[in-house]
Amino acid sequence: MAHLGRIGPNAPAMAALWGAAFALLIVFYTGAIRQDGPRLFWPILALGLMLRALFFLQTDAAPHLSRAAWEGWLQLQGFNPYAQPPAHAALEAMRGGPMAAVWPLITHNDAAATSPPLTQLVFRLAAACSPTIMAAKAAVLAFELLALACVAWLAKVREAPDAALALYALNPLVLYFVAGEGRLDAIMVGCVAAGLVSFHVDRPGRDRLGFLLLGLAGMAQPLAWSLLPFFITRSTLPRLWWAALPLVLWAPFLDAGPALLASVLQAGHQPPMFDGILYRLLQPAAATLTPLVLAAGLLLCLAGIWLSVQERLRAVFLASLTVLVWLPSLPPWSLLLPAVLLPLFPSRTAVAFMTVQVCAVAFPEHAWLRDVSALPVLALLLRALWRSDALQPTRHAPPASLNVIIPTLNEADRLRQCLESLRTAMRTLQDWLTSQRPDRPMTVEILVADGGSYDDTLDVARETRCLVIHAPRGRGRQIAAATHVATGDVLLFLHAELTMHPDALVHLVQALDARPDAVHGALGLRFARQEDEWWVIALCHALRARCTEICVGDQAQWIRRATLDQAGGFPALWLMEDVELSLRAKELGPAHIRPWNRAGVTVSTRAWSRKGLGPGARAALQVFFRYLVERRLGLVQARDPEARHYFEQFYGRAARDPWEVAEDAARETGRELDFDPDWSVRDSSHPWELRWDMDREPGEDGGTDAPAGRAGW
Repeated sequence: MAHLGRIGPNAPAMAALWGAAFALLIVFYTGAIRQDGPRLFWPILALGLMLRALFFLQTDAAPHLSRAAWEGWLQLQGFNPYAQPPAHAALEAMRGGPMAAVWPLITHNDAAATSPPLTQLVFRLAAACSPTIMAAKAAVLAFELLALACVAWLAKVREAPDAALALYALNPLVLYFVAGEGRLDAIMVGCVAAGLVSFHVDRPGRDRLGFLLLGLAGMAQPLAWSLLPFFITRSTLPRLWWAALPLVLWAPFLDAGPALLASVLQAGHQPPMFDGILYRLLQPAAATLTPLVLAAGLLLCLAGIWLSVQERLRAVFLASLTVLVWLPSLPPWSLLLPAVLLPLFPSRTAVAFMTVQVCAVAFPEHAWLRDVSALPVLALLLRALWRSDALQPTRHAPPASLNVIIPTLNEADRLRQCLESLRTAMRTLQDWLTSQRPDRPMTVEILVADGGSYDDTLDVARETRCLVIHAPRGRGRQIAAATHVATGDVLLFLHAELTMHPDALVHLVQALDARPDAVHGALGLRFARQEDEWWVIALCHALRARCTEICVGDQAQWIRRATLDQAGGFPALWLMEDVELSLRAKELGPAHIRPWNRAGVTVSTRAWSRKGLGPGARAALQVFFRYLVERRLGLVQARDPEARHYFEQFYGRAARDPWEVAEDAARETGRELDFDPDWSVRDSSHPWELRWDMDREPGEDGGTDAPAGRAGW
């Protein structure tokens, strides 16, 4: 590839080599991951540097670098590149001397400069060293080497496999378009990569430098501005203005006056050279409205990522891919930005995107070929809704045990129905294992995490020999206490108001066997009532879970034990514990969601009936989106780490402790309080009961050591 040079004159050969290079890269990465071979970090880094030197020396620079050398030289001579185009009569004297070899190579010499100010200053610095095309190319490569160093550092800090570094260091797209052609997007990529490192370093003042570097990236390529919202939190907001400091880079060029504005507008209204994927699909139907449709779709997708993907680096990676999918013009070198984070998030879709984009350069006259080449990318985007998008997903061993955790608070009648349905599902699972998997052991244990029931809830649990955990009130706090006791390979969280379908556990075990990469998920829900409005709500739940991998408790969440430990344990929250668990788990692996028409549990409409369907749905959506927004901004962690306020907002008076309600009632009526406020600290002397103290660690005196003889049904 380096020897052949430009793609255009050697299109078939370059396209074949391009595909072969990416195939070789994928084979190397997946093979190294499987074999867990020797340390490859430094050999990959050294090979990457050698290949960059080879492409730098062998590949002809892109035509835009002739303009870079020209505009840098103009600045040194006191001219403003935004004021006059290269063909202007006032610049005729500049075409000789050092520019004699550069001038004939300049394209579009009737247009003034359109590159952002940071790139212009880089051109000037390169021209000060040497007014040649190679000097401009070396300046661009310097920024890419900065990006390479930052990627290597991030890969080390985040403990990515050594082979993952090859996805950037040996990436054909990076080698050819940056080291070979010297594409200017490398300036933006270098600043973004340095900014990511600054935000990742947990030191005071580093976020200032991070915002400053992102602002510089925006002064090299406006695409970088779309990444700023993903770094705004309660603590970083006061320092956001640092991102605006690089705007002063426009100052040296303001003397161009209206010509400067005309150049900026011209850069924004240039016809697309390489049609974007969605642009080509929407253009026939939307016609003149295509830019508006693309902008609306992009904003909607970015908002969805901002809310549902709250790990910053992953959100930046997905946002960079999303922006490129919705852009009307998509030159292949625009993919340099997601390439920076590819070692941390090895994505099949991203690799396919980079592989097929060479068709836009190699065969510009064959629009049909570009359309066909986009089909694999779109197919992988859709596949990612059902399967892992990782190049080499982590696979887990088939589980041998399952713990079902049921949080309760005065749920005697509903708990009885729940346990009866669960008993039926367990018998179905046992029959299926006996007939289909006789060599597959599977033990199931039920834990009831009680928050202080004073009805017959505990008697119902004792009748079925469930292990009862006494825990502080609050559904998330109760489940968190039970997870410290649970020992199963998979934990299933079942609300007492749910009834399980007879084959639900069979489908769960089948899913765990078929999807060893899935680390969490949900059985899916349907409502007890069958009217159309309840069917629509169930479908919306399924779509939300499918698109965002955020499950809620009514869908019967499950998670692997190893994943729960990696995520820091179950979130001990009053409310939104299900959303918080999903947000943590999705960073560790994909989810498996049962299709909505094959749901595993039936949900009572009791909770919805209290407020009415409409008000109940609005309240649920309000607290859901409010939690996501405030968590993204860091407000939850700072102001309400146990999410008590969300609980009180959603449940109102019912959120208060029973003795508080009784005291208020007695005060209002003037009667004596006949309610025992110490009901929550009664003895748990039953051999199948444990008391959980939130201030104690497992194993301490009074902690959660399980009784002897503990077993499931």
